[in-house]
Amino acid sequence: MTTSDFYKLINKKYNFSPSHFELIKHFFIDGLIFGTIYFCLNTEQIPFYLIAQILWTVFFFRFFGLMHDGVHSNISRNFRWNNMIGYISGAFCFLPYYPWKKMHLQHHYWAGNVEQDPVMRIIREYDPKKKFKNKILGFAWKSWIPLLAFMQHAVFWIAGLSFVMKAKTWNARISWAFSYIIPGLIYYQLYKINMFTFYNVAPGIICYLIMVEIVNFPHHLELPQNYGEKKLPVWEQYQISRSCSYPNWFASLILNNFNYHTEHHMFPKAPWYMLRKLHTEVSLVLGEAYNYCNSNEWVIRNRKKGIEELLVYKAEFEIPLSEEKKKIA
Repeated sequence: MTTSDFYKLINKKYNFSPSHFELIKHFFIDGLIFGTIYFCLNTEQIPFYLIAQILWTVFFFRFFGLMHDGVHSNISRNFRWNNMIGYISGAFCFLPYYPWKKMHLQHHYWAGNVEQDPVMRIIREYDPKKKFKNKILGFAWKSWIPLLAFMQHAVFWIAGLSFVMKAKTWNARISWAFSYIIPGLIYYQLYKINMFTFYNVAPGIICYLIMVEIVNFPHHLELPQNYGEKKLPVWEQYQISRSCSYPNWFASLILNNFNYHTEHHMFPKAPWYMLRKLHTEVSLVLGEAYNYCNSNEWVIRNRKKGIEELLVYKAEFEIPLSEEKKKIA
């Protein structure tokens, strides 16, 4: 069976329509987490404060996963409802929804292309001559200081402003502007109830950014790259993506199954709650061609490397881009 045949088979086998029940369940858990955080912060006791910071980390990453599904219209087929949840989710993971959507969909279109893929910007712009900057980045990386994740988030906020100004219609500008206005309103309201003060939320944000590096960075680094105008169809994107295994409860409850990244790239219209089911079939069909790591092993191994060794990486594709019907063992 070829990967293109497998892709067609899975799309016929499964219904990828978003489930309102799964969305309600997601929000119910989010509400429990938020209520517990509010309670813990109001006790003004150190043990409860620490619990609140752990729960903030979980809360923020869950909404990152939900925003990601909104980008792929996997929350709802209703365009307005899907995007409104995307705006709100973006606020809770500190990302502007529409700028992130624009770049993320480009990432899927050019996945693995160093010159075109927005995710590869950190590799594309790495300059070995900037020794002072590289020393700071290298120190932060080896010290588990989430500077790279912070810079990644900052890029989306800054780039989004230029998108607002370049929009050709007022409707487009308003859509982009919502990515900034809605988070601002939410942050203000949370500040008024004393939840988004620096003391009450800063450790949770830092831990969330560390979690972003742990979970997200293995997905595409140290994998084959292409250049120019070359792009891969979704059924061949297993070559430039990597999945990581975690306990099922952790992957489902905390990561929104975002760790099943090969599955997501091959089937981007599959909602978060279906990725674990797809994992069994994808890993079986791909066999040794399936890029995979156990939990945090990739991050732990690569924290020991210098920043140049991490970002300057060359690898050949296992399957030539021109060979459309290469069979998978």
